[in-house]
Amino acid sequence: MINGFPLPDASSVDLYRRTGDINNRTGITRRSSTVSGPERAVVFDVDSVHPQEDGRYECSLTVEGVGYPSTLITNATYVLPVIEKAPVIVSTTSTTVGLRWNAWSEEDDIGDPPLVGYDVFVKKDGDWVTDQRVDQVTTSTIVSNLTPDTDYMFRVAAVREGTGGTGPLSPRNNTITRCRSKLC
Repeated sequence: MINGFPLPDASSVDLYRRTGDINNRTGITRRSSTVSGPERAVVFDVDSVHPQEDGRYECSLTVEGVGYPSTLITNATYVLPVIEKAPVIVSTTSTTVGLRWNAWSEEDDIGDPPLVGYDVFVKKDGDWVTDQRVDQVTTSTIVSNLTPDTDYMFRVAAVREGTGGTGPLSPRNNTITRCRSKLC
């Protein structure tokens, strides 16, 4: 979390894996940035994290060529939950699509608990958009307010607690909404 006025860009924040005296960015990618009032949260994905690495990451801020003291990351690391199968399309109307997916399981699936829910993503044109979040006991939903006779794609992601807890998107499934009239 960074703050300031003006608020620094997300690109001025970097995360490094600390190995001895060396800062290494291999396997670390900036995933997202969100702003809430005077603060910016920058989320990174880190490949191949091992529990013994807790506390061996540093976050740094550089603005207009000036580096600010880095912060040692002491939080425990975790693996984001993964949904490995595409959601199943169970119903289609002219303006809705019903989806069902397999529940994420701590015993059988990749990732660390606790799970707080699932994000449902929709793509019509362009980018994937979060349609809704459903709680962790729910493994189905109806996506509404869709356009008739239109091709849509759907994906689901499991979400664990905390900022940046949304796991990778599942494989996609797609369908075309039905026509509203017989003229289609």
